[in-house]
Order: sequence, then structure tokens, then C-alpha cells
Amino acid sequence: LVTAALFDSEVNQIRSIVALDPVDQHPVEFTNDLLKQAMLGGSNGDSKKSNLSLASSKADITVTFTDCGGIVGKKHHAREIQKKNPTIKLVLHRNAGHMVYCDDGGVLSWKSLMGKGQSADRNDAVKAEALHLIKEKAMKASITGSASGKASGVMAKAKKEWKSAKADLKELGDEAQKKGNAVAGA
Repeated sequence: LVTAALFDSEVNQIRSIVALDPVDQHPVEFTNDLLKQAMLGGSNGDSKKSNLSLASSKADITVTFTDCGGIVGKKHHAREIQKKNPTIKLVLHRNAGHMVYCDDGGVLSWKSLMGKGQSADRNDAVKAEALHLIKEKAMKASITGSASGKASGVMAKAKKEWKSAKADLKELGDEAQKKGNAVAGA
């Protein structure tokens, strides 16, 4: 979302974005309370920060929103991002936890911090719906054609960085899993 707001307005190379339950808290980019900032004046370091906008991006942007993420501030979740950027689509995943899209429920799990949602069946249904949404957007983007060579270069770099970060996270997760199993077995 930040990339689309900052860079895509000029080149319009991003065709589709699916943001799964985005949180705009640290730092706040889309959901600053501008009215409150105006009332407070200069008492806060962020008091003059304006919101990023997705209005000039031509990307097909969809954000999902789960309502069982306990530590996500209500003023900074996907519903608020969409309110300030009404051209993006919002998909509500009621009774599902914030990490429903990626968590496997291992020994050390983000679910323990983020809430589990209402039921395992509901979480499974939300995961399936999210996968369907992503596949639908990918198919639509591929039918309309690929981006120019410039975007491919940017995307190739981003993909390389993403793979590197994913490998680092997997390594950390494996280490945490081993320690969790050791604690559980003790």
C-alpha cells in the first residue's frame, strides 16, 4: 500500500494489490487523525503529518479486515484505511483472528498474541476465501498483460528481497520451534 501511495501515482505500474488485514500503526501512514492534529496544534511530533493517499494509483486494491485481532488499534486497521481511501475495496472477514491467513498453530504461535477467532471452521473458510481472492486478482492481472520492463526490474528486486526475508524468518521460526518443543518436552 505504501509503495502504491508513494511511487505508483507517477508510473501506474502496479496492477493489483491484496493486503491481508493491514495494520497502519508503526508508523502511521494512512490513518492519521487530521482533525485531532489540527486541534492539538504542534504539541505532538507527528502533529503535522498528513496521510498518504491511494487515490492516484490505478491499481485494483483490495484490503481484508478481521475483527478478532485484540492488539490492533481500531483507528489503524483496514476499515479505517478504506474510509480514508474510498476507492479501495474492503472485504470483511468476521469472527476470524488477525493472523488467520498465515498461522499454522505451531508450538510457538502468533495466534497466542493475536487471538484465534471464533472457530477453526471459520478460520479455514476465511483462509480459503483469501486464497480465492488472491488467485482471482492474479488471474485478472495476468489477463490484462504484464507491466513494462522497468516494473519487472523493480518487481524482480522486490521478489529477491522478499525471498531473502522469508528465508530469514523461516530460519528464526525453525529455531523458535525447536526451543518451543524443548520447553514443551521439559
